[in-house]
Amino acid sequence: MINEINLVFLNTIETEPGAIVGPLARVLGVIFNLIFELFNNDVTIGVALGFSIILITFLMRSLMLPLSTKSHKSTMKMHRVAPEVDAVKKKYEGRTDAENKRKMQMEIQQLYAKHKVNPLMGCLPMLLTLPVFIGLNHLMRHTFRYVNYIGNLYENISYQIINAIPIRDTAGEVIQGNMDFMRQLILPMLPNDTYQFSLTSLSDMSRAVSRFTAEQWESIREFITDPAKLSYLDGLIEQREVVESFFGLNMVSIAGFGFPGIIIPLLSVATTFASSYLMQKAQRSNDPAQKMQQKIMLFGMPLFLGYITSIMPIGVGIFWVTSNIFQMLQHYALTKYYANKEL
Repeated sequence: MINEINLVFLNTIETEPGAIVGPLARVLGVIFNLIFELFNNDVTIGVALGFSIILITFLMRSLMLPLSTKSHKSTMKMHRVAPEVDAVKKKYEGRTDAENKRKMQMEIQQLYAKHKVNPLMGCLPMLLTLPVFIGLNHLMRHTFRYVNYIGNLYENISYQIINAIPIRDTAGEVIQGNMDFMRQLILPMLPNDTYQFSLTSLSDMSRAVSRFTAEQWESIREFITDPAKLSYLDGLIEQREVVESFFGLNMVSIAGFGFPGIIIPLLSVATTFASSYLMQKAQRSNDPAQKMQQKIMLFGMPLFLGYITSIMPIGVGIFWVTSNIFQMLQHYALTKYYANKEL
């Protein structure tokens, strides 16, 4: 039995989520699990995880639609007010003393108040997207904790590993070779030299399973002598790969810079650039300083997000790309709708 196994094992392979990420991941996990259960069946099992991410993105963006609409209206107002703002700036051009700067800012604020413009409104949708981005990052690294189907699969895999590699013989003696093998399997995952020893539950092994590399899986296979157990474990691992895939991409693996994972950071760069370009097109200004800031953001932000999505699970990148596409479609529709309307 599992509770009879005396095995050296790390008590906490990964740190627990903090006071902010933990609640975010739990709330998101409940919603995510419900959506996954709706999608998951014998036909869609290979795409359910990816479609769940896409659907939760559309759900989040739909709930934010009233705020996004207000934000878009504010952006269009700023675009219409821009000539007046530029005129004020030109009026104070060359006056760099503190008093004239204060007067200029006051006049600009009066213009914004007159036209009921809030410059910060355009940032709110992005700020509200970040908590979901952070929570989803933790969730995709620990799907077995939040998605029941995947959690059960991980526990089954863990149970088979423990039972396929006996730690004690029939006389109850410790098989040192097996103990050493399991130590070697787990120790490379340790963040430092401080660790505790004990394995009393499947949840501990599940946490290790979530981090096993292809080489470690191969080591496990070579160590299992029972063909029936090996065949069953291979089937479970294959099932895990199917569940976590989405058109050839493993949703829970880090995107990285190799193929095919690099596809997601590249799409992140492209869609972030396109989205930023559309946003800036509606906020064009003749102010040289603002133009320079916009240019830096236009090229710097996509590269930054491309790097961020390359060091996160592919599922997080799918979320960001889908969110960008939704934002662009929304921007196009709202721009057409408000083009000739009084704001």
